[in-house]
Amino acid sequence: TGDACPLIGEQYSGISRPEASDTSGDTQVDVYPHMAKRDITITHHAGQPFSYQLVNLGGPPVATGQATGQATVDLYTIPPGMYIVTVRSATGIHTDKVIKY
Repeated sequence: TGDACPLIGEQYSGISRPEASDTSGDTQVDVYPHMAKRDITITHHAGQPFSYQLVNLGGPPVATGQATGQATVDLYTIPPGMYIVTVRSATGIHTDKVIKY
């Protein structure tokens, strides 16, 4: 059985939608949207160079790259599912969840 939802008292499976609160690390970095069909955007608000890696939950990286300030990552060729984005820069490391649908 699922756990009781503290807000409405209903059962849930424990799997949550990725929201902005599912991020961690470097606050200078944003990844959006969290649910995407075509592409996501990674922005470093200080305009710093960064590297990124997109990994599915059970395997190797499906996308990697480097950019300065902002990057658009094409998701068109990867299968639907949940992915973890890791962004590394001089200001720190940021991780985020993204769902490709």
